[in-house]
Amino acid sequence: MAFPQSGFPADWLLPSLLVLIMLLGAALYTAPWRRFLDNDLLNVYLSACAMLLILWRIKADLSGDLGIHFLCLTALTLMFGWQFALLGATLIIAALTYMGLSGWQVYAFNVLIDGAVPVLFSYLFFHIVDRYMPRHFFIYILFSAFLGGALAITLRNLALGSAALLTGIWDMDTIQSTLVPVSLLLLFPEALLNGIAMTIFVVYRPHWVSTFDDARYLHNK
Repeated sequence: MAFPQSGFPADWLLPSLLVLIMLLGAALYTAPWRRFLDNDLLNVYLSACAMLLILWRIKADLSGDLGIHFLCLTALTLMFGWQFALLGATLIIAALTYMGLSGWQVYAFNVLIDGAVPVLFSYLFFHIVDRYMPRHFFIYILFSAFLGGALAITLRNLALGSAALLTGIWDMDTIQSTLVPVSLLLLFPEALLNGIAMTIFVVYRPHWVSTFDDARYLHNK
C-alpha cells in the first residue's frame, strides 16, 4: 500500500475515484475474457495474484506512515495484458485494505499509484520496445521485462513522492533522505523479479504470455 489515510486531502477523493472507475470500466469492457476459458490459465492468474498479495505485504515503512514495496506488475502485465493486470492489482489492494494496511478513504488513490501507474506504463513501454527495437527473445526479456520493471517501479515511486510532497506529508529533504535511497535499493531486485519470471514463462509456457509470440520473437516472422 502506498498512501496513508491520515493527511490525505478530501478534495482528491472524488477525482481519484472517477479516474479509477473510468479505467476499470475500460479494463472490464476491453479485457479478452475468452482467455480464461482455459482453466489452467485462470488458475495461473489467480495464483499470481495470490503471490503478489503476499509479496506486497513485505514492505518498507517510511516516515509519515507511507510504505513502499516490490510490485512485479510488469510481469503480470506482459503475461495477461493491462486489463487483467489492473483488475488484479485492484483486487490485491482491496484485500490489503481489508486487512487494515490502509484506509478505504484512500483506496482509489492507492490503486492509481500502485496499480494503474506501473501497469499502464509497462504496457506502453512494451509496445514502444516492440515497435522500435528488433523483435528478439533477448530484447523482449531485457527491455520489456527487466528494464520495464525497473522503470515502472521508478515511475510509481516518483508518483508517490510527488503526491506526498503536494499533500505536505513529506518535504523535499525527507524525499531525498528516505524515498530516494529506498527506491534505489528496490530498483535492481524489482527488475530481476520481472526478468526472471518472464524468462521462466516464455521458455516453459510461452502460450500463457499474451504479449509473446514465438513466430515474431524466435523466428522473426
